This record gives sequence, C-alpha cells and structure tokens, in this order.
Amino acid sequence: MAALHPQEPDLILDLGMHEGRDTEYYLAKGFRVVAVEANTELAEKVGNTLKEHQESGALTIVNAAIADGEGEMTFYVNDHNPNFSSTDPTIAAKGQALREITVPRVNIADVVRRHGRPFYVKIDLEGADGTALDHLGQLPDLLHPSYISVEGLSDQNFRSLTRMGYNQFQFVNQRYHPNTREPFPALAGKFLNHKFKNSSSGMFGPELSGRWLDFPEAVRQRDRIMSYRERVRQEFKESPEAFPEGLPLFGWFDIHARRSN
Repeated sequence: MAALHPQEPDLILDLGMHEGRDTEYYLAKGFRVVAVEANTELAEKVGNTLKEHQESGALTIVNAAIADGEGEMTFYVNDHNPNFSSTDPTIAAKGQALREITVPRVNIADVVRRHGRPFYVKIDLEGADGTALDHLGQLPDLLHPSYISVEGLSDQNFRSLTRMGYNQFQFVNQRYHPNTREPFPALAGKFLNHKFKNSSSGMFGPELSGRWLDFPEAVRQRDRIMSYRERVRQEFKESPEAFPEGLPLFGWFDIHARRSN
C-alpha cells in the first residue's frame, strides 16, 4: 500500500490542482489522486500530460468549482497569473483583467462519498478554502482524511479544522520547500528524493519534519507569525528607506492538521 499503514487509504484529494505539480508528485509516490480544478484550460492541459494515469484509473480530474448549491457558476480566470483565479472576482483580479468562464459546482463531500476516504487532502483554492472545509465537515468522522492541509492562517480555517476533531497542527512556509528533503525511508508512499519548487505544496502528513503542536501551542505560534508580519509591515510603512529591497517576502503558510493517536 502507498499509505503509512495497511488500514490507511491510498487516496489523495488535490483541491486546487492548478498546473498539476502536486498531483504529479502524489502519483509518483504511488497514491491514487482525485484532483479538482475549475480552470478548464489547466484541467485539460494536465489531463493531456498525465493521460496515462487517467487511463490506468490512478488519476481522476474533476473540472468544477468547489461551491455550495447545484448547477453551474461563474469562475474568474486571471490569465496573467492563473494562481489567483477564483470564484471571487476580488481575489482573482490582483490588478489584472479577468476572463469569465462557466463551470459546474461540486461539493467535496460528494467527491469523498464517490471515491472513498482520503489519506490526505490538500486545499489551495484562492477564497474557496473555507467552503471545502465546510463540505468535509458534512461527512461522518469515518470519512475524514487522516491528514489535511489548507492555505492560510485564518481563524475560520482553524475553527473548521477543530470542529472536525483535528487537534494537532504544523505551520509550513511554502517559501522553504526547495530546501526540504523527504525522509528516508519514506513514511508515506515511495521515496523519490524529490526537489520541490516554490509553487508546490511540499511534503505532507507523516513526512513533515516539524513538531506537531496541540491547539494552544498552535494558536500561540500562529499569533507570533501574524504579529511579526504586522510589525515588519508597520516598520516598512514608517521607514521604507530601511528596506532597500522593499517589503520582505514572508512566503505563504499552510496549516497541516491531524488527530492525535
């Protein structure tokens, strides 16, 4: 089995597939993948690149927007930087012109019921992260993933994870993914000696190198991160000449969560 223990599922949900880097990594590690991507052009492009995996049944690509309700909806594509494409035009714009497309809606609870309980769920949806967490929260505990990650350090994400019973957390800065290396022997799936890029979601689950924090510790660490960011932003605002290269790049944090054993 690809997962950590024989009783664990071998399925990963990649919610926000984008250009498929994470999906390709999960497949190479031996997992089955269901990837959700609202941008039709990206879904088709990755589908062509990974056609062999689709034909074998290892990969399923769902071209839809994660949203409540039924039927179709508008998705806003930022062609200048597709990373920002979103169901929310304010998030998608980032000062750039948008292109509207119409895509079906999908409820992630339905995806799990159809494909089975996942070992890990990655959520990176530019504004729809909370919706995906709410959908997962509709499921009984037996269908919740063993591990889950969601982009951003918002209170809403924290509350959603704790409501589902997740009580241990790590914060992972995507900025440092190129410096990380997989453990050997592998703790989930196959060992690849993979070199991560900044745009990837990096390692996951039992292969994370940090210490798992309980909820009070995680809240304190999250608050320290947010406080530091705000302090540097304020210093930059008051004395921009002290930062010759501009406002420092903080990177993007993902919350990783699991239940304690």
